Amino acid sequence: MSNYLVTFPRTGSFFLNFLINKNFSIDLVKTHDPVIPKDNDFVISTIRNPRDTLISYVTMLSHYRKDMDAIRIAHDLALSYIEYCKYFIDNSHIIFEYNSMSENPEEILRKFAEKYSKKLPDVIHTKFDRVDMVEKEHLGSSTTSHLYQDILALIDNIDLENAIMYYKKVLDSKNYLS
Repeated sequence: MSNYLVTFPRTGSFFLNFLINKNFSIDLVKTHDPVIPKDNDFVISTIRNPRDTLISYVTMLSHYRKDMDAIRIAHDLALSYIEYCKYFIDNSHIIFEYNSMSENPEEILRKFAEKYSKKLPDVIHTKFDRVDMVEKEHLGSSTTSHLYQDILALIDNIDLENAIMYYKKVLDSKNYLS
């Protein structure tokens, strides 16, 4: 049996992986590549609204890759986001929402423990430092980039109607833990 954490980039996978590992000592196979689970495999996913996801992801990519076409990349990522949503609906056993994780990690851990039939630890660890990892071209928070405001304006001019529709479908799916 494998425990996968399959996520679209910039939707809280580092934080959720930290929470689960630190509080339950469960090692997750963390990936941004959708996997088809076998019978005993367990897939956990995170979802974040598409606007914030794309702002964060395109900002991070632009921050490290100065010559990229941010508009084209944003359009491509919006389409990719929809495909991930379809995957989550069909394959994920548990889906957590980014804002819920950020605002109430204790509740996320309680729901995880309940779904996984685990006991919550007496002391719950939720302190997580977001750090930039330059060697991996990763920003702890996209808001720290000087490009953030420009990318925000760019994303706000892209039609995300279909991505929002699929985001809502994920939130309505049976495995979303609100």
